[in-house]
Amino acid sequence: MKTLTLVIVEDQAIVANYIKAILENVGYKVIGTFATAEDALLFLQNNKTDLVLMDIMLEGKLTGIDAANILIKTNDLPIIFLTALSDPATLELAKRTSPYAYIVKPFEENDLVHRVAFAIQKHKSDAKVTRTRLQAIFEGQEIEKRRISKELHDGLGQLLNRIMFEIETLTPAQDLLPKKQILSKLCKKAIEDMRGVITELMPMHVIDFDIVTSLKELSAQYQSDLLEVQFYTNEEKIQVKENIRFTIYRICQEILNNVGKHSKASKLTVQINKEETWLSVTIEDNGVGFHTDTLKPGNGLRNIKERAISIQAELTIHSELQKGTLIYFQLPL
Repeated sequence: MKTLTLVIVEDQAIVANYIKAILENVGYKVIGTFATAEDALLFLQNNKTDLVLMDIMLEGKLTGIDAANILIKTNDLPIIFLTALSDPATLELAKRTSPYAYIVKPFEENDLVHRVAFAIQKHKSDAKVTRTRLQAIFEGQEIEKRRISKELHDGLGQLLNRIMFEIETLTPAQDLLPKKQILSKLCKKAIEDMRGVITELMPMHVIDFDIVTSLKELSAQYQSDLLEVQFYTNEEKIQVKENIRFTIYRICQEILNNVGKHSKASKLTVQINKEETWLSVTIEDNGVGFHTDTLKPGNGLRNIKERAISIQAELTIHSELQKGTLIYFQLPL
């Protein structure tokens, strides 16, 4: 088994040596102790470690919090803060760096050992979750690329081949009017197909308009003789950042696609509301429903959950067999 390595950044030599002795006694290897953040950062540019114990107040120009902010941008490793200060202002600044733990001096040996072990294990778990999430994103991207490639090949590609064939078979003695009509019809269809692919990739109305207008237009696309669609909002226009607007749109698009493909619903309600500090979206249908506790998360559901997490939205899915499904999410503004 690999010996886990640590770096200690502590300007009190007695404390640093004490921590080193405790941790090496239980099997860790301390590969460096430093009194200043500058020296620690220089060392970590060329050396890897499994964890850094960082005193908040250090000698030199940089504090431990300054060093942690730099390490967040350049290294993926857990940090535990050491501090003799427990005032709210200091802890609030430290909290913004998302450390894995705080150890307030003086500390108990067992507490130090347990916090180090927990931080390393949590970092491994976080890394595994991140890898799984990235893998899901990449898989989704590959599936989407294959789908778009097939759409282009089977649709627009075939139309362009037909147009080329019609052009190549033209002869000087031929009556050009019928050919012109055929080519005009094929070109119009090619333009429609191209616009459809562009809309799938990046719906222009999501860029040009607010989220209410975009969702209203999206909802209307699912209206049919078999499905009655109703749209409600408490605001005629709701302005949010473009990346959030696009993510909300994609979540709703995925949900509505699932309704259209699987729900067998006759009624669908889409609602978006804005309150002072949050935005909520509700999509409800009266379709066949499903068991939420036994549902296997496919790419569609996984994409919905991943996108919701990316905008800090709380997602709720409630469904009953033969009664329908309600999906609700809200996010802070």
